[in-house]
Amino acid sequence: MDPAQADVFVTNGGYGSVNQAMSSGIPLVTAGMTEDKADVNARVAWSGVGINLATNNPTPQALRDAVRAVLDKPNYRSRASLMADEFSRIDTRTEILRIVSEAADKSEGRKAIAVNQDRRVARAR
Repeated sequence: MDPAQADVFVTNGGYGSVNQAMSSGIPLVTAGMTEDKADVNARVAWSGVGINLATNNPTPQALRDAVRAVLDKPNYRSRASLMADEFSRIDTRTEILRIVSEAADKSEGRKAIAVNQDRRVARAR
């Protein structure tokens, strides 16, 4: 997502789309209560990056009001931008490899996992 091309993202609150919007600094309006969406959407509201309508079927007026609020109140854009900054500081691949390597090193009777310079995981022989 390009934050220059979106002022607000309306979603049912799927984990992937919410993370994509947050990593791009785009504020959200969410409406979804199935699967993990209720939890994801509660976190959207809690973090201040958007508005959670807390329903599977928002009325057109509720949706319109929430979008207008996100567009009119700069705090949502500001919080989304701060969240994008946080996302940019996380090197997910390196962190996953570190955790896997530590877990493997602690496993008894198993070969250690080595992380080579290309950041690929390879079993030590």
